[in-house]
Amino acid sequence: MYGSDKQFGDFSVVPSTVSQPGFIELPSQKIDKTTIAHLTPEQQTELLEVLDTFPESFSDVPGFTDVVEHTIHVSDDFKPKRLNAY
Repeated sequence: MYGSDKQFGDFSVVPSTVSQPGFIELPSQKIDKTTIAHLTPEQQTELLEVLDTFPESFSDVPGFTDVVEHTIHVSDDFKPKRLNAY
């Protein structure tokens, strides 16, 4: 690590949307019915039920996941190259 690097530690994220009391818009209500018109009525119903069963997975607001963690493996003799200043 470089001497000027700092550890920021844990920080919390403020929700970006404010929900109105008593009003919850389900993902199925946001779907334009013409976009799923090619499906049979039974398939449409099944799709909309899945969307409403797992609304957190089909939200417009990005969320946090810790399912995948990325790492970069380098050799023991690796030395980062210094880039020229602009």
